[in-house]
Amino acid sequence: MAKKTDPEILRQRLASLPADTLADALLSLSLQGGAAEAMVVRLTATSHELVKRINSRLAGFRRRRKFLFRSQAPELAAELSDLLSDIEAAALTPEQGMRLVAKFLQLDGKVFDICDDSYGAVGAVFHGEVPEVFWRYASAVADENTVVEVLVELLLDDPWSTRSELLDQAPEFLTGGTIERLAEVLWQRAQEQHLTDPEHGRWASQVMHLASVCGDPDRYRNAALLSHRESWAKVELTADGLTHHDALEVARLQLMRGQATEALSLIQEVSAKKGQHRREECEKLLQQAHGALGNRTEEASTARRRFDAAPSADALDELLAVIGDTERPAVVEETLAAYIQAERLSLTGLKFMLELERPDLAATQIITHASELDGEQYYFLPAIADQLIQSGEHLAASLILRALVAANLDRALAKYYSHGVRYLVLAGRIATAVDDWGDQPDHGRYFAELQEQHKRKVSFWKKFMARKK
Repeated sequence: MAKKTDPEILRQRLASLPADTLADALLSLSLQGGAAEAMVVRLTATSHELVKRINSRLAGFRRRRKFLFRSQAPELAAELSDLLSDIEAAALTPEQGMRLVAKFLQLDGKVFDICDDSYGAVGAVFHGEVPEVFWRYASAVADENTVVEVLVELLLDDPWSTRSELLDQAPEFLTGGTIERLAEVLWQRAQEQHLTDPEHGRWASQVMHLASVCGDPDRYRNAALLSHRESWAKVELTADGLTHHDALEVARLQLMRGQATEALSLIQEVSAKKGQHRREECEKLLQQAHGALGNRTEEASTARRRFDAAPSADALDELLAVIGDTERPAVVEETLAAYIQAERLSLTGLKFMLELERPDLAATQIITHASELDGEQYYFLPAIADQLIQSGEHLAASLILRALVAANLDRALAKYYSHGVRYLVLAGRIATAVDDWGDQPDHGRYFAELQEQHKRKVSFWKKFMARKK
């Protein structure tokens, strides 16, 4: 493949060309349509022409009816991104630009309704590109009350939660007084909605969102209580009526405000509930609260519980930050010993061993518990096999690959056979590196038995032969 020219060198060469030569080249490219034509239009159109083009394209998106499948969604995303580029290219005042981006954002319901965005390409435009352009304009608007007005208008309808994400950056671009005014407007809407439609707390949710971003526990608590509905009668609440999720968020915000005593009380109340499914979140906040209050013994014991619940290299570093790095050898040895002595194979244990660069221990565990390998764990096992191969632990990697192949064939879904074929081909490639198969059949025997057992799965073997070539 030819080496690409450095962009800066290419720019210098283009800059040295006569203007007529560049104009002819750009005109020729524009006649091919697509992105090249859009670029030339942006370069040559007046601001008035661009605004007219933008409004026409916005109207065109609103009129669309044809559904776009997953494979077509990236093309739609490219169109949307190109339209956003038109808005950026137009020489607009900050307010004009902000209002045009707001119109663009109001396409969200229509756009997501007519496409399968499984790949996330369209979402990336609305969640990533749009907020950046919106605040680029909004931050330059002289009257911040106008920004509040536009934000509230957008939040009147937020079918895909794309518009409320603008609130995430509000504290960065708006003054404290304007944020307070925005919060008050949202709170007024929430109270009005509660009176007329208590089963829907959309405006209260917006207040909670803004309070989380701004670190305001009292405002969050008030909005959370307002958002509760009669249909939540079976939901377990704290003494003052908060759901466990909301209580922990209030506690998090209190910790940010230095209200550690209040936060600790709330966390302990939630933590004491039986069957608490937010256990890790509780423990993390509990550790932070004890740390903020100087309760070193409780902080250390909580940190150790968190580590024991889900050992990992990162969790180990967090624990040692509390109890001291001198405890590393003892903690590691104790944790590894527990996994080695356990009756069952643990994926968490395998990942921990590999993170600590002990593939030998992981390999021994896999070989010892080979019958427990579950090929349905295909989200985790392939990565473990890859690490074992890189470390030279080919027998253990082979056993994982065999489990993955078995699960793939037992599922008997032809559309997924390509994955099983990939595992089987890889198992064959690394088999020559295994010197001692122990009590496991070597690859030749394993392959013959596999063929016999699944000889009727013709499509699998066709894919295998094609891949092997």
